[in-house]
Amino acid sequence: MADRQGVLAGKTGKGTRSWYFSSKWKEIPGLDNFSLGSNEPTAQTYPAFEGSFAEVGSPEVADVSWDIVSFMPHHPAWKYLDEKRESQDSVQFRVETNEVAKFTPQSTATVEIAKDTGVVTFGGTGLGSAATDLGEVARGMCFKLGSDLHTIESVSDDDIPVFVCEPPAEDVSAASYSVVFPIMRFAFTGIVKASFGVDISREAPMSSRFIVTPTTIVKLPSIQTTLTE
Repeated sequence: MADRQGVLAGKTGKGTRSWYFSSKWKEIPGLDNFSLGSNEPTAQTYPAFEGSFAEVGSPEVADVSWDIVSFMPHHPAWKYLDEKRESQDSVQFRVETNEVAKFTPQSTATVEIAKDTGVVTFGGTGLGSAATDLGEVARGMCFKLGSDLHTIESVSDDDIPVFVCEPPAEDVSAASYSVVFPIMRFAFTGIVKASFGVDISREAPMSSRFIVTPTTIVKLPSIQTTLTE
């Protein structure tokens, strides 16, 4: 079965939210445009009798950075982070995207998911009770059942599409659902690298740039059902 093509699962832009930990999670104000560099290893090339060969070394830890689109240096968050920059103490950070609703069925529609295959079976009544109702749903989106997320691994391009999720640990009984592109949480510990420069325009907020060097390579983001609060 060929996978459904031409439907984008993700959504870029619309901002992120970022937190640091100091006795509890506290949001950093004024941030946007989060960037995580690629962890590229260095390679050394050696000549050999028939050509050459290369050895790839260990990857370097890449910086993470944000645009500070509205810099408020008098805010306690920035005072705290500047203190950490001076002391070079590590800080825990979280960066999260927003959840995006992709399909909202009627409450009477249900899905169940098989643990061995991940195949989704539709049931109930109304909009969302048949696979054909989910024409704009794509792989990478998630079925959201209460506080559980089930990532869609593939969607067949048949007249009646077959939805397959990452197989759950146990069979998922028929339950009402929605389809979302989930919150992505990047979690890492790092050291504040850059002192805070500032741009002041005549008719715009003060802006700046915030750069952190993680203590280890940042792992793939986890998916969440709620933002940090």
